[in-house]
Amino acid sequence: MLTLTLRKVLAVIVVGVGVGLGLAACGGTASTDPSGTTPSTPTATPTATAAAVAEEAPEHIHNLALLEGVVYLGTHNGMWMEQPDQSVVRVSEVPFDVMGLARAGDRWLASGHAGVGLDPHANLGLQESTDDGRTWQAVSLAGEIDFHRLVASGNVVIGLSSSDGALMKSTND
Repeated sequence: MLTLTLRKVLAVIVVGVGVGLGLAACGGTASTDPSGTTPSTPTATPTATAAAVAEEAPEHIHNLALLEGVVYLGTHNGMWMEQPDQSVVRVSEVPFDVMGLARAGDRWLASGHAGVGLDPHANLGLQESTDDGRTWQAVSLAGEIDFHRLVASGNVVIGLSSSDGALMKSTND
């Protein structure tokens, strides 16, 4: 059972509003860094301030998933989970902005862009995690697409592009 108390909900709202006022909107396009390369995956280490903020509470929840009684949250500061009768904890090692989130068999799929302390314009394309959301690897379209919605069934994945509203479908494994 989801046990988000009023205090937890208020903490999420307060942190989300505070960060929202200090950050640009979620949208963005891929950019290149000074070396001329396009960022494709959230591999940078967050700053000490960003890490401290990321550990306080989930920020700006974009997606929810339920798997075997555990609630998973896709947020501005990573993927979080709440097991029954336990506190919400951040799962992802890097607090990227998880816009789209879906379970596909024994892996998680996500999309979005870099979070606090990382390049805010790096569209992550389709990312996958095979270790329950701790680490993420690029699958496709890194640096090109930010899917704000993802759904998966079997080997079919459908994503909604935030830049043009296009539905994109893959039947690859």
